Amino acid sequence: MKKIVSGLLLLCLTISMQAQEVKKVVHHKSHHVQTQPMVYICNSGSAYAYHSSNGCHGLGRCRHTISRVTLSEAKNEGYRACKICY
Repeated sequence: MKKIVSGLLLLCLTISMQAQEVKKVVHHKSHHVQTQPMVYICNSGSAYAYHSSNGCHGLGRCRHTISRVTLSEAKNEGYRACKICY
């Protein structure tokens, strides 16, 4: 009887330790969320550059709305880096 109880206790302990290891891995992976850099663009037909801040002198000339988008979105839309703020 003692061997059965000891065996069950060992089995429960092993399962518990394995469950903790799984939790550690999942928890560790959740800290690796990557964010993309955000940039600013002028929403006009003639705008061609993205900017690092909405206070850039180049954006001061924008007479349309200014949008905050990801860097990859700006590049995909054909914008290039501003020569003033980059």
